[in-house]
Amino acid sequence: SVFFEQNIVYWREGVLHDGDWSDEPHQFYFHPKNESGTREVSETYDMDYNLYFNPENPLNELVFGNGKTWNEWQEMGKDNHSIYADPLFNNAENFDFNIKENSPA
Repeated sequence: SVFFEQNIVYWREGVLHDGDWSDEPHQFYFHPKNESGTREVSETYDMDYNLYFNPENPLNELVFGNGKTWNEWQEMGKDNHSIYADPLFNNAENFDFNIKENSPA
């Protein structure tokens, strides 16, 4: 299982979440069994509440997994509460990834 939440994703090139994301999430079972002998079911991956930013390209030029736009990506159920915004690092060029006080992060 993967829970990819509350991250700052900052990249300059390539397709974000490259690969085939068109499948439905697989399911797994939590352990141990409850009193009725069943287990709760959850999705294998959950991606949400992240902040994404690519300083080289505006959002309308970016491609996400399966060649999707940001809106199409979210329509697939991915990152529904995530945002695309500059995280306002102090100086990313010099690897100072501390964020400024008014950061959307």
